[in-house]
Amino acid sequence: MDLKRRRDVISSRTPVTGSAHDEPIPEELEDELEIKVDLIDRENYAGLVAYLERIVDRRPGDAYAVKDLGEAYVMNGEPEKALELLEPLYRRAPQFEAVQWVILDALFALGRDEGDFEWVEVPAVVRLGADALEACFEALARERAVSDVEGLYCRLLGRGYCASSEEELLEALRGDRRFDIRETADCAEVRARGVGR
Repeated sequence: MDLKRRRDVISSRTPVTGSAHDEPIPEELEDELEIKVDLIDRENYAGLVAYLERIVDRRPGDAYAVKDLGEAYVMNGEPEKALELLEPLYRRAPQFEAVQWVILDALFALGRDEGDFEWVEVPAVVRLGADALEACFEALARERAVSDVEGLYCRLLGRGYCASSEEELLEALRGDRRFDIRETADCAEVRARGVGR
């Protein structure tokens, strides 16, 4: 999983149950988020683990802090610890998608897959193959639009956990003749060949 997605996952504060509300994030959580993002940006994953362990010690019932610590363990090369930490949380709230995805991160980091965990309901996993590339092509052709790779990757995330990175998606798109790709220093724009001209 690429670093940008890791940052998005570890900073999410979606509710365990119910729908998201546009309530302001308390100042304490904003400060914590800034510290977490800074540690991730500096790739100080051991520091991130230590920081989040202190938070979980202070707030052991905070499902978001526990989820974030699980993700930090994966980033720090400790996926077994992530699984050990997150399985009880998953059993209490199996619908908490962010926890499902961190468990999947840990499983894939261990060279396993979604079949190697006892799920209440197996989460959808999007693999980079013909179906994923077809979904990208259909989206671009239907909208007669240009998209960047990040946008296409986000569309795939809407279908489930992506077992590949944005970089791997870009490489697959380069190898598929249905796509025109224009790369700049900042991004790669993708268009369905022969569509929207």
